Amino acid sequence: MVKIEDLPKTHKYIYDENIEPMFLGKDTSVGGGYILYLRKDVEQKTGDIAKYAKVIGYPSTFSHALKMIVRDKLKVTGPTTYSSIREYLNEWKQINEESKNLIDL
Repeated sequence: MVKIEDLPKTHKYIYDENIEPMFLGKDTSVGGGYILYLRKDVEQKTGDIAKYAKVIGYPSTFSHALKMIVRDKLKVTGPTTYSSIREYLNEWKQINEESKNLIDL
């Protein structure tokens, strides 16, 4: 993990409330792809909150980045335990619907 303020200044970053706590980075070098990050807020001993970024993956295209977001959103934002398969499927359906809205922009 790296502090968000220490991320490369030469990259472009895409923050969108619809994919929180994830965000995208775009490598601006020739042939540069995307980087999918997970934002983590970590409480310091002083009580302050430090913002960190954890790399989830390196999609080569924007389309693949959107697919990774959909795939990983359930892992990242969903509960750690489900009481039934139906509960899990309902969460999955909701994320898929949200992703359709995101992709249909």
